[in-house]
Amino acid sequence: MNEEPDIDGSMPGEESDEERQAQRESEPAVRRNAPAPPVPRASPDSEPMFDNFSTGDSPDALREKLSLIAGAGFTLLLAYFYFFIYLVEPAMLQLPVFVTFLVAISLWFYMRGAARMDPVRANFFAGVIGILALIVLWQGWDAAKQHLIVSALLSAFSTFCFLKASDLE
Repeated sequence: MNEEPDIDGSMPGEESDEERQAQRESEPAVRRNAPAPPVPRASPDSEPMFDNFSTGDSPDALREKLSLIAGAGFTLLLAYFYFFIYLVEPAMLQLPVFVTFLVAISLWFYMRGAARMDPVRANFFAGVIGILALIVLWQGWDAAKQHLIVSALLSAFSTFCFLKASDLE
């Protein structure tokens, strides 16, 4: 065998103490003191708790979750209208319902209007209706401040989730 030494003077296949030390430092240390915790596994016989949902990061799974959130948000909004406004102060129900519809329509124009009409016109209508919603908020601010804020936020959140979920089809 006529092998030539490496640049560092060692023969091929031989490792120097420095190379072995560098290799040991770069490798992860194996600790044998503490055993690794067992990984929980689902039994094949057990049913998943949320069997109706798609699994993974597929668009269907995201669409289903956004639809669930939108449905829960709209249900919460209707419950808020009935239990916190109508049963306590029936005369105050008109302003929050009006703000809710204005916010939902404004978001629809902003998110969907461009697909059905000219994008500039859709954004214009979204802006006009959004400003109209703010005017209604300002006019009713003293009478029903909390009701207006809650209804506008719930409406915006629920409408956004619903429109985003339907975009993922």
